[in-house]
Amino acid sequence: DMYMRAKDYPKALEAMGKVREQFVGTPFAELADIYTALIHQRAGDTAKAVSAYEEFLKNHPDSEDSEYARLQIIKLTGKTNEESK
Repeated sequence: DMYMRAKDYPKALEAMGKVREQFVGTPFAELADIYTALIHQRAGDTAKAVSAYEEFLKNHPDSEDSEYARLQIIKLTGKTNEESK
């Protein structure tokens, strides 16, 4: 989070990757996945952000952050799930 706040996005992504690796299957890994998408979004990389949000939904369909991820995809693409099918 400190790297993201400092807008050091490469280091923030690296840190989230380490969290995912070290805490596989835990709520920490789930948070790392949603933060990865958010970091890409804040860095201005829409394609990677959308891809990361979609991956988050695939890996964590029942997460309380799923609705947030879906809304961010709509915001970034301008398409709903129905329109992208």
